[in-house]
Amino acid sequence: MYGGIPPEVTTGGPCTSPKAGEIITADLELPSDFSGQDFSLRRLYVSNDAITGPQTGVYRLDNLVIYGITPPITPLSAGAPRPNGVSSIAYYGTYAAGALLAGEVATDPAKGMVNIQRTSNPTASTPTWQRSDNFKSPTGGGVSWFANAQVAWSFDGARAYCGTSAANPTIGGTNWALNQWPRAWLNTVPLDESAFSISPYSRTYEQDLLLAEKTLDTDVGTIWNQVGIIDTETSFLSDVAALDVPEDSTDYPVRYLASINNNAPVAQNFDSVWRRTGDNNLLQTWERILCIATASDDAIVRVNPRKTEDKRSQALVFAGTLSTDIRYSPDEGQTWQYLSPNITVTDLTLASETSMYILSDTDVRRGKITGTNWAWDAQKDTLLNSGHTIATPLENPGKKTGGEGEHEDWVAVGSADGYVTYADFSAVNVQFLPPPAQRIPTPAAGNTHVVFDEKFHENSIIYAASNDTAAGTSGKMYRWTVGKSTAWDELEPPNNAFYGICQARDVLYGVWNIATPPETPPGVDRTLYPRSAIPPPIEWDDLTTGLPTPPSVFFTREPTALKISTNDYNNLWAIDDRNYDFANKLGCLWAYTDTMTRKGPWATAPPSGDLIPVDPVSGRADEVNFAWDSLESATGYELEIAKDKDFTIRILSSDNITPVDQTAPAVYFPAGGLSPTPASAIGNWGNLEAGHDYYWRVRASRAATGEIIHSPWSATMYFTVKIGVPTTAEHLGLKLLKPSTGCRDVSLTPSFSWAPFPKTTAYEFVLARDPALSNYIVKTTISGTAYEYKEDILDTGTVYYWQVRAIKPVPSDPSPVSTFTTITADEEPQPSIPKKTSPPFWIWIVIGIYAVLIVALIVFASMKPAYFGPTVKRDSEPQPFTGKSTNPFTRIIKAVSLRMRRSRYLDKPQSREAMEPEPDAQFQQAIKPRHIVEKPANPFSEKMRALFNRIAEATSPRIRERHYLDELEEKGIIKPEAAPIEELPRESLLSRLRHNILSRFRKRQHPEDEENFQ
Repeated sequence: MYGGIPPEVTTGGPCTSPKAGEIITADLELPSDFSGQDFSLRRLYVSNDAITGPQTGVYRLDNLVIYGITPPITPLSAGAPRPNGVSSIAYYGTYAAGALLAGEVATDPAKGMVNIQRTSNPTASTPTWQRSDNFKSPTGGGVSWFANAQVAWSFDGARAYCGTSAANPTIGGTNWALNQWPRAWLNTVPLDESAFSISPYSRTYEQDLLLAEKTLDTDVGTIWNQVGIIDTETSFLSDVAALDVPEDSTDYPVRYLASINNNAPVAQNFDSVWRRTGDNNLLQTWERILCIATASDDAIVRVNPRKTEDKRSQALVFAGTLSTDIRYSPDEGQTWQYLSPNITVTDLTLASETSMYILSDTDVRRGKITGTNWAWDAQKDTLLNSGHTIATPLENPGKKTGGEGEHEDWVAVGSADGYVTYADFSAVNVQFLPPPAQRIPTPAAGNTHVVFDEKFHENSIIYAASNDTAAGTSGKMYRWTVGKSTAWDELEPPNNAFYGICQARDVLYGVWNIATPPETPPGVDRTLYPRSAIPPPIEWDDLTTGLPTPPSVFFTREPTALKISTNDYNNLWAIDDRNYDFANKLGCLWAYTDTMTRKGPWATAPPSGDLIPVDPVSGRADEVNFAWDSLESATGYELEIAKDKDFTIRILSSDNITPVDQTAPAVYFPAGGLSPTPASAIGNWGNLEAGHDYYWRVRASRAATGEIIHSPWSATMYFTVKIGVPTTAEHLGLKLLKPSTGCRDVSLTPSFSWAPFPKTTAYEFVLARDPALSNYIVKTTISGTAYEYKEDILDTGTVYYWQVRAIKPVPSDPSPVSTFTTITADEEPQPSIPKKTSPPFWIWIVIGIYAVLIVALIVFASMKPAYFGPTVKRDSEPQPFTGKSTNPFTRIIKAVSLRMRRSRYLDKPQSREAMEPEPDAQFQQAIKPRHIVEKPANPFSEKMRALFNRIAEATSPRIRERHYLDELEEKGIIKPEAAPIEELPRESLLSRLRHNILSRFRKRQHPEDEENFQ
């Protein structure tokens, strides 16, 4: 590339660089756009590790110009086998910019971590270097001093990799000497914590962060986690903690595990904290998030179990018990902070993300974050003889959930000799209660494990579980209500010697060590009803399925051996308290998923309020069919029926129902409840009487694993058995109704009917000529309770036989044979001929009067309306001439003649404004107003006149039209006219009326209002 003599990698004079026999390791890195042919892109980064000389370190070569950019190498303590140096480098970037990593060779054996140096400005004359985190550097060099960090970048620069080893190269050059290449790389030191590390985290964890929409760490090279080839010792697992996420959250569950290394031959024993995310498959990859040499051979891990609406806690605390070594992480173990409360740790609990309580034997100390630092209150004495466990409630009385600092007040402490005390740290003067003289120990004194009820802010309940410290064979679970209890309520779990207690979703769990009866593997006792009144005894389930046979496990880790996390289900976590041997399943972490806590089965039939028929003879209920939705993982169910909704008067308790179809569980209660058939589909037996309400419920009682474990009860349903009505029957079978037995004179096409048979859907009908019904005329199946014979007519005067029986769904006995006789021939009805009769005499009188009335109506309907109008007329209306009296018939003829002449005159095509009529003298005389001669009114004439007016108005359209126009004129809607209504040929009354009204309106209103008038 350079041609001729290449440049010497040194910042001194010629021949000052390390010689080949002095160089132990060397490394070369190129930018991504490097070009050996282009001087402007010819840049290299070189490192060397040599045994002597000042020129060992890191260099940048810009073509022929060399710059020394060696980071500040970490000095080693006294006794180191050789000076520290740079083992390898890694560059990510281009000629113009990038990031450079430098991995050191050695470290302090007591630290067990090697430093990685990083610079983001390697092109500067004096680059700025940043050293990896003191608690989170790649592990290696423990015991051996050597880590020989080999660093590399991922292809996208999103993460960096580092591998370490215990090789001890101290001699330069190549040879097969003990500390020289390549033999030195075959030398190993066991348990030196060398490993394969990733910065800032594994790709799996990065995917979890992306899915949860969390911020990614871009400070690559500072934070390192170990994911494989870890040369460490796991003597035993010390503690476990788990957090699940709220429902419908995009966050991920996380589990933490602490392991202890107490290998005696090794000078430095490093303990570890491990993390994994995802489901409960514990065989998947765990990454180590902390490597530390604690001062004790025991350690605890604590998390904050409180959840907000859409996220969980990220806080994590690790502490060596009986030591002052406490580490706090606010970000799931990515970074750690050393805490110094200046007290030894017996137990501790997180009250929030930023608040914790530490129990140090009999003293309690509270710490809070102020800014980025922890501040510690003065210690509070519990006045116990000793301390064993400490707890805080999920929610404090009078506090609201969802904010920081709202869960920090109440604290409970369990002693090592059976006592429990509690205090409210929000008080001005904090005191642990009850006072020592009033404290009551648990019935089985010993190491006391304490926990607050989930709803402590509502019920003030505290639970305790104990194991005696002498033999470790006794101890139960107990309950105490603050401010109410005067003695411990004994919850009476079935087993003994409890080493841990927890609660979630109202379910209380306790992990025990001594089985009752013996030869049962240790496990967990569990109750769905920890708050129930005592007595009666509380119901318990024993969870042991999946554990090996005794002596299988010892769940005896202290200060608490049982942890819980919640999401879709309750997940229990417990550690076998023996030395770790995964191949033989010893000392392992065990997890149990309780799928039976969230809900009971959904009852579907019979629905609440359903009516159950009864047998009218016995008064007992018909068969009752129960059904419910299947419950996940359940294979057995328990059904209860009672007379009261509290199920204190139970008539049925069937606790081992195995449905025939597990996907659609159902069971039937026999008719009358009296059939003692123990088949799997029958829900035992009992008595259901008519006229009673009954309540029922169902729950799971057995899991798919065969374990006896109960779910919550379903919602309580009820049904009513109908009232029975005693009856008597003439026959035992069907009852025939029509034609009745022995009936005579039956039609030749008869109809048949019978009483319905219960729940029958099909009947067989037989009509025959003989009593044996062998010579049948009709034999058919029908669905109703009647049959009409429509075939050829039957013979007259003949006896026939018929019978009915039910055939579906269940065949019945046939009815008795019934008989009937058809009508005889001479009895057939003949068509009747009505006789002619003359009507009575008065009929003719009525007819005559009616004819006279019709003639009168016709006459009056054809006369001018004005003759029958009101007595008060308008001045402009023509009045009849009242001269001398004339013959009535003459007057009628003259009126009809005058009306016909006027009609011909008014029917002319000219408009009224354009007409210039020249009527004859008689017509002119008829329409000319004259002086009316008043004549005395005859009362009888006036009454007859009013009667004829009403008849005329009711029968003549012309009269009704005239009166309607009169009303419109009186109201001022149309203009009064002297002439009668103009008749339009071949038009209806409505058309003529509309035409005349519209015509008068046009003379009164403006044309633009015509549309509104219409």
